[in-house]
Amino acid sequence: MSLDWGALQILDAMPDIVYLKDPSGRNVFVNKAYCDLLSLPKESLLGKTDAELLPPSLAEKCRESDDLAIRTGAPIRVEEQDVANGHERFFETIKNPIMRDGKLIGILGISRDITHHKVVENRLAESEDMYRRLIETCPDAIVQINSSGKIILANRRVAEITGYDDSSELIGRNSFEMIPGSEMPMISTMADKIFGSGRGCFEVTMQRKDGSTFDANVSVSTIEKDGALHSIIGIARDITSQKKAARDLMRYSKDLERLVEEKTAQLRDKERLAAIGETAAMVGHDLRNPLQVLANVFYMNELEAKRAPKEFQEVAEAMGLPKANDTVRRQIAYMEKIVLDLQDFAREMVPRPIPADLIQIIADSFPLALPPNVKVITDFGAKTVFADDYMIRRAISNLISNAIQAMPLGGTMTIATCKKGDSVAIGVSDTGCGMDERAMANLFKPLCTTKAKGMGMGLVVVKKMVELQGGSVKVESEVGKGTTFTIMLPDKTP
Repeated sequence: MSLDWGALQILDAMPDIVYLKDPSGRNVFVNKAYCDLLSLPKESLLGKTDAELLPPSLAEKCRESDDLAIRTGAPIRVEEQDVANGHERFFETIKNPIMRDGKLIGILGISRDITHHKVVENRLAESEDMYRRLIETCPDAIVQINSSGKIILANRRVAEITGYDDSSELIGRNSFEMIPGSEMPMISTMADKIFGSGRGCFEVTMQRKDGSTFDANVSVSTIEKDGALHSIIGIARDITSQKKAARDLMRYSKDLERLVEEKTAQLRDKERLAAIGETAAMVGHDLRNPLQVLANVFYMNELEAKRAPKEFQEVAEAMGLPKANDTVRRQIAYMEKIVLDLQDFAREMVPRPIPADLIQIIADSFPLALPPNVKVITDFGAKTVFADDYMIRRAISNLISNAIQAMPLGGTMTIATCKKGDSVAIGVSDTGCGMDERAMANLFKPLCTTKAKGMGMGLVVVKKMVELQGGSVKVESEVGKGTTFTIMLPDKTP
């Protein structure tokens, strides 16, 4: 094989490795760079094959690439790797089969050391891999949008918060698909600020694939290339739960304020009730004895009047003394009720429940003299109740008295009992004047009354007597139509 020595001298001066092999694979020319690579003089390289000069694995790769170039009959580009003195080296080689009259006369190879390039490339690949891993494992949604508004990068979290199966579904989509139309004016305003400063942070409502929405906090920054906008990096965090927590905290705060106010009011009420209780106990005690004396004296006078001569009785009747006596009797009974209410309100009581006859208790709870203009209707669906005899009598008696007082011009009183689940209901209704909301709000407060007569203790005692037995009192009223009080007691009849 004849050689152009002028051309070979140029090749000898090249920094790349250049060699020429004959068809058998033996070197007929190597340049200085090849000699420097193997640290051998040319004389030691010429006439030798790759198998004689290179490590076995590299020699085998070189033979395979030689065969490939010969089979194709065209230049090929291959990457070769060598390890020398513990260091990895990479070469990019172009092998060109030299043909004459259709016959192979040699192989020209040019190899360039790309070790530095390969190291940089590997480091870049590692850096990109680390960058992608960092993006993929980030708990926040990260998205990159080009200048046309198209998504060119999205991590796993973007797909999760927007309802897509995979982040690849988002690539190429218009980023505004994730923003509801109602938010576009705000987005437009923020865009002007972001393009001016290069970054921004704001809260926005975002839209999922299924059309549902969620609250997000978004931070964005712009990326420029050659002085023009290249893309925008956005980092979004779903703050729906945080905003809900903030709303709940605000609500809890308001509830706490309300609770403090209620407890404060309850404390004031307790202090007030304690003072009323002390006063009630004192007044009840101080009135009880003289009232009893008055009742006894009146009783004795009535007995003496009945023993008086007939002429005296006729004179007394003509003077209206029997009617006056009836009035005194009713007033004494009313004063006794007031004293009894005061004492019952003030004293500590422990219920002693027994099976009780409701019909008899209700019958005994009526006053001795019922106003003639008051009609009574009864409906005993429940005939017994497990309750403290004294307490239930006092409660029903006060409700009946209250109903009678609510109908000064007469009316109908209905007393009905029935079983409701695990409770016994005792209802007392009247067709009196009824009550408005303001009156009902103060209904069970001591010393609060809308009546011209009374101290406002009767219903307070009713509530106490019922609640001490684990029951409750419900009231329904309509102005001009009447009122219904319902006692609910646990049905614990053995």
